This record gives sequence, structure tokens and C-alpha cells, in this order.
Amino acid sequence: MTVPRNSSPRTQGVVIILVVGIVSLLAAVTLAFIVRARSAAEDNQVILRQTQARLMLYAGCSYILESGRIGWETDTYDSSGNHLGSYNLAVFNPGVLNRDQAYGWVDVRDGSPGPKRKSADASYIGQGTGIFPQIAGKAARFPMAVRQQPPFALKMDPNPNPLKGWGDPNFGIPLLLNPSVQPQAMDPTTMNVDVQQFRYGNPSLLSGTTGLAWFRIYRDGPATFIITCGAGGTMGYKDWAEVLADTANNPAQTYFLNNNSLFDSLLAQEARLWYRIEWSPAIGHVEPWRMSINGYFPNYALAGFQSTAGDRSSTPPSASNCVGTIQWVQRLRYAPTDW
Repeated sequence: MTVPRNSSPRTQGVVIILVVGIVSLLAAVTLAFIVRARSAAEDNQVILRQTQARLMLYAGCSYILESGRIGWETDTYDSSGNHLGSYNLAVFNPGVLNRDQAYGWVDVRDGSPGPKRKSADASYIGQGTGIFPQIAGKAARFPMAVRQQPPFALKMDPNPNPLKGWGDPNFGIPLLLNPSVQPQAMDPTTMNVDVQQFRYGNPSLLSGTTGLAWFRIYRDGPATFIITCGAGGTMGYKDWAEVLADTANNPAQTYFLNNNSLFDSLLAQEARLWYRIEWSPAIGHVEPWRMSINGYFPNYALAGFQSTAGDRSSTPPSASNCVGTIQWVQRLRYAPTDW
């Protein structure tokens, strides 16, 4: 704003005061906007962490359902991502695949706590003192991240065999030259599948997916568990003392740069939720519409639990859940004593 030279000092002072007032008002509005934007961003972070933590409840329940009967197969790798072998938490056998089927968290054969092997000794899949999955043993910790290529990954191509267009000699002919389900580990030129890569994938983690969410499971009864669901960068460690106690993975140096304050800062920003759940050996359909059929036709040959070959051949196959169900889920207001 230009003030005329012939204006009086009083007029010039009024103009300067107006300019200063307008600038101050703009600065105040800008500051309020920045504060509001930062507050909204912090609120969104809280919502995001709560959402990620709640998703971990689903992941924890899925792990309990599958591991109770399918069992464990733990793959180990070196620093370059080369597969070293698998072990069943009992005996380490480098290069030997161990996949022990189990019979539920409460063994269906004798009602004793499981999971147990199908072998004659019927021992725990997990051996040792005070380790998971023993009752009141050490909690199992599961940081969640995305692999570069997970085991048994398939390509997301929904149409590997497109029909030829107009003018092509094979127009409209479904030749089906390509495999209808294509593994990620398949060479598209030769159609050869790298079985080793398909089986083990690429265990290296995608950047940006680590330190976001985790869950841990503590078994406090034969079929009851405490699932701690977290969203944040502590990798599922309860406190700094537990970090220091994990000498096998050396997380203090690997993840937290030997900095207790860094861990405490991550912990302060983290969302943690606690749930208590109970596993049940009951199984059933995962297709709700099939269950409604039984309301009109109380015949399990039409829907429900199809058990004989004759039923399956005469009716559409059922998608049964064979790993058990979660009988109930209880949200805990505070952290339990053991988790």
C-alpha cells in the first residue's frame, strides 16, 4: 500500500496500523489453520492405529484356528534369504521339511491339552519349558509385515487365456494354452515353475510395511488365549526388559539401536488392545446362504455338514471350516497380568 506523500502524519499512522492489523489477522488465521491441520492429522493417526490393532484380532484368531489342527512349519533363512530348513519347534532338521498335523488345542482323541503330533509319542508340537504353545508358557510374538513374495504366491491375472480378436485365425476359440492359475515363480516365456521359489517365496520384507502392526498370543488355558493386538513400532515386545531378554534375535540392536528412549517413544505412540478368546473344535460352513437352506429342508445331504461321498456327488460341494471356530471373544478393559 502506497501512502501519498502529501498526506498527514496522522493518516500515515492509521494506514500503518491497518496494515499491521491485517497482517496480524492473517498470521493468526494461518497459525490456527496449521494447528487444526496438525490436530486432525494426529486424530487420524489414532484412528489408523486403532483400525490396524483391531485387524490384528482377526489375524490372531486365524492363527489359533489354523495352527491348532494344521500344526506348524517354521522356515528359517540366512541373511541373504536362502532357505536353511524347517523345524517343528521340537527338533531342528536343516533342509528337512517337518509339517506335523495336529488334533486341536484340546486333543480330540483323549481330551488332553494339545496340539499334539499324530505320531506315537503324541507329544506337544512345541517342546521345552515355558514356551508357546504350552499353557502359561511364554507368549508368541508375531510382527506383521509384507514379504516381497509370500509362499505359494499366484499372479493376479484373471484372464491368462484371452480369446483372440476379430481377424485372428483363432478368433473366438478357447485354446487354453496357458495355465489358468499362474504362480509368481513361473517364467512366462517357458511356463516353467521354480518349485523352490514357489514353495518358499522371497522372505525379504517390503519397505514401508514393517513396524506397523503386530499381535501376540498367550495361552492361559487348554483352549483359552489372550490376544494382544498392537499398532506401532515396538514389534510386539511388552517392555524394554523383554527386549533385552530376547538374546536370540538381539532386538535391542537390530530394531531399537540400543536406545531405551527410542523404544519408550514408540510405546507411547502405540495402540494396544487386549482380548480373551476361546477356541472350539466345532466346525461348520462359511457360506451363510447354505445354512438358510436347512431352514426349509432339514436334510444335511442338501446343505450343512456333508459327510459322505454320495452327498458331495449329488449336491454342490460345501466349503466346510475344518479347523474349529472361535466360541467367544471378550474385550478386556485393562491389560491382564500375564499376556
